[in-house]
Amino acid sequence: MVLILLIVALARPQNVLVERQVSSEGIDILLALDVSRSMAAEDFKPDNRLEVAKETIKEFIQQRESDRVGLVVFGGDAFTQCPLTLDYSILLNLLDRVKLDMAGVRIYSIGIGKEGGAPIPYQDPQFGKVYFRDYSGRVVLTKIDEDTLKEVSDITDGYYFRATDSESLKDIYTQIDQLEKTEIKTKRYRQYEDYFHTIVWFIFILLIIEILLGNIFLVRVP
Repeated sequence: MVLILLIVALARPQNVLVERQVSSEGIDILLALDVSRSMAAEDFKPDNRLEVAKETIKEFIQQRESDRVGLVVFGGDAFTQCPLTLDYSILLNLLDRVKLDMAGVRIYSIGIGKEGGAPIPYQDPQFGKVYFRDYSGRVVLTKIDEDTLKEVSDITDGYYFRATDSESLKDIYTQIDQLEKTEIKTKRYRQYEDYFHTIVWFIFILLIIEILLGNIFLVRVP
């Protein structure tokens, strides 16, 4: 039995993805960092404003112990670079990747509807399906504000598409799917729990029991 356990211990059995819950006291801190073009100003020597801000934030993070810290970057838009976390190494790694203008996004707008607009139906409890009408009794038509959609897309270097039926809408999404891609890199981590020491201690206890039984309680037959 001891020999079998020793062989198992030498095989170093492990359990993967062990979940541990650790309780600690701290505060939640969400850092917001400007990445607009104004942060390229070099009034903080020897680097620009963004690099100086990043170094200062790094020092601040390295002083944390049990505070959950997150990072939001903003410019033309805003997004979460890192959610609240206690893993400061990942947070610092994501902070290193922050660059100027990384929060501008492109907007691809789609105008859905036929030329000339269409009536808006609703279910009347007495007359069934009817259409909205104005004070003069004319059916109200809903129309697409194409000028605004085009302007929003132009400002963000995006595109405006017009869909007049379900097939053209599918074609538009196919075109969008073929637009430029952004490289996304992720890291995967594994956590192991090693059972080697537990088995070794169990072997040690069995050996002690065997020695005690052999020398105190049992009589060996030659």
